[in-house]
Amino acid sequence: MSSAHAPTILLTGASGYIGSKWIVSTSPESRILAIVRDSSRLPAGLGPHIEIREGDITSIDATMLSDIDIVVHLASLTPWNTHEPADYDAMNTVATTHLAQACLEANVALLF
Repeated sequence: MSSAHAPTILLTGASGYIGSKWIVSTSPESRILAIVRDSSRLPAGLGPHIEIREGDITSIDATMLSDIDIVVHLASLTPWNTHEPADYDAMNTVATTHLAQACLEANVALLF
């Protein structure tokens, strides 16, 4: 990421508890691409610097990250005791590992 431009950030979990608070606090100078399972759960009044795409984090690969500077990964299943162990593992372990691998391949910073 060069200092000549504002960062382009891919955000997972934008419709969750933490993600919905984070997305409304983003600078309009940044470009945000938010991947969400259900866009109807997003907070109202998001700025034009935020692009929403419905999808699943398991579909993110290195080619999708070509224009991304930073991935902020806030998606997860919570609380752990209300989901089947296999579902919890698939989202919180397998999908996160997949996302980390895509970031590594694309040389993109991952924050989670």
